[in-house]
Amino acid sequence: MQPEYAVIVGKGAREHALVWGLKESSRFKEIFAMPGNPGISQIAQCLPYRDTEEIVAWAMDKSPMLVVVGPENPLAEGIVDRLREAGHWVIGPEQRAARLERANRLPSR
Repeated sequence: MQPEYAVIVGKGAREHALVWGLKESSRFKEIFAMPGNPGISQIAQCLPYRDTEEIVAWAMDKSPMLVVVGPENPLAEGIVDRLREAGHWVIGPEQRAARLERANRLPSR
């Protein structure tokens, strides 16, 4: 079953472009952004959730959705694994991979 709703986690320009592209596809009844930004709010419903726990709790009782996770912190906290376990379609690396990427980051100068 294809999801009828899409959720973009993040608030930057990349997430804005993703919301715009999903809106153009007309495949989804509604698109949500968490937390989004003022530009995103013109094309999707922005919800104030920023914390991984809040996002997962919001999604738990929803029908399967497409979720795209941009920011590194929720990825490293395991948001993808938890949302997949709840039956959602999720684009983003699993927690193991996200933590590996974070651990291998070069120190800033």
